[in-house]
Amino acid sequence: KRMYRLDSREIEENDIFIDLIGSKKHIEEAIEKNCKYVITELDLKMDKVKKVDNVQNELNKIRKKIRKNFTGTLIAVTGSTGKTTTKELIYNILSTKYKTLKSISNDNNHIGVPKTILNLNNDYDICILEMGMNHKGEISYLTDIARPTISVITNIGTSHLELLGTRQNIAIAKCEIALNLADNGCCIINSDDDY
Repeated sequence: KRMYRLDSREIEENDIFIDLIGSKKHIEEAIEKNCKYVITELDLKMDKVKKVDNVQNELNKIRKKIRKNFTGTLIAVTGSTGKTTTKELIYNILSTKYKTLKSISNDNNHIGVPKTILNLNNDYDICILEMGMNHKGEISYLTDIARPTISVITNIGTSHLELLGTRQNIAIAKCEIALNLADNGCCIINSDDDY
């Protein structure tokens, strides 16, 4: 199976290294470890280097293709508090019966979510992603890539109030997790929460 890596320290033979920060040193490290090739914005005349105009756009194409090919269930979790705990609880239950991939720690942003998706393949039955945000549009961006089968909102609190102004704005931003659902997808919400 082809493995994509965002960290040159994790490269194994025949992996594809995606150079997000434009580091010649990291590219050289990946090539020394016998990667298949490197995707970068740097204009380097080196074997195994594929130059692209925008690495982030290239990464998005790769993740969307991986997600499109995944036939299992993808669960996305957000909320002001309890995201990681809820993700871990879901994982602990489902992994007793299904081969399950989950985001590591709280890798829940525009780097962490794709990093998890890059490891996704049809050996897995279920993938569980945590999705965080601190402004409108972030979760919508993540769901456009992840296309959740099931979305979960734990609660609406006061995290990021300084950036979003009101709990209502936080609720609107969190509800973006219900956008871009896979066909016949659903969103699970906490009916005890006033939002």
